[in-house]
Amino acid sequence: MSFLDFSGVKPDLRAVIPAGTKLFVRFNYAPGGADLPGTPTDKREGALTKSKPTAENPNPDGYYLKGEFTVLRGPYKGRKFWSNMVVAGGKLDEHGNSKAGKITRENLRLMIDSANGLASTDESPEAAAKRVLSKFAQLQNLTFVCKAKVEPAQGGYPEKNALGQVLTIDHKDFPKSPEELDNPPNVQAAATPTPAGFGGGAASNPFANAAQGTGSNPFATASAAPAAPASPPVAPAATPDAPATDATTSAQQPAGAGDASGSQSGLPSWMTKQAA
Repeated sequence: MSFLDFSGVKPDLRAVIPAGTKLFVRFNYAPGGADLPGTPTDKREGALTKSKPTAENPNPDGYYLKGEFTVLRGPYKGRKFWSNMVVAGGKLDEHGNSKAGKITRENLRLMIDSANGLASTDESPEAAAKRVLSKFAQLQNLTFVCKAKVEPAQGGYPEKNALGQVLTIDHKDFPKSPEELDNPPNVQAAATPTPAGFGGGAASNPFANAAQGTGSNPFATASAAPAAPASPPVAPAATPDAPATDATTSAQQPAGAGDASGSQSGLPSWMTKQAA
């Protein structure tokens, strides 16, 4: 088939996942080949991506994880969104620490807590031990609960989903049952609008033929088909605090992956039963 034959191309016109929707997701990052300055040779993983120079910032100092989040359950199952999680660099606070790096550390802490069934206020030695990682690769395939966030359109790119509030078991919005993930209250409203810029009839069902990868999904109840290729993410211009999103994803689980998930003994019984 000729590349110039577009008759069979089916553009992804699905609306973004509504902001605030509770999602059970799997986190992966695409290694960018970089490490933080000063990392010992025997500790180098190449997990990070270094920010590229731009006209506005010819000497960037940012390092980030190219994060990919895959929805594992509910009507949005198989949908993906991307967030660059800055580890170092960019604007500094009054103590000389990266402001964006602080936000990333807080989010990663909550992601680990959610995956392990830990309350965010649990400061016991056992909880602290689960929060100490020896390498970034232990974050691969981490599964947890979060809310969808919608970033507004900018720079000619349409609005897109990103990581919202991460929910731990002590958060008031943590799902009390899997039904909250299977039947989010705003799903019907999201299924009907025509995408911006397209006239005519109603938009096609954004949930039809959703990919069904299960990964380490503790909610999964049956075998599922392999995940379908995701539509490429859109990327605003790179800055040290928010480097340009890259569509590259990590397809192979590195050694030690999943270590951050740990025991799920602190999770609600309906989660641990389905994880068995």
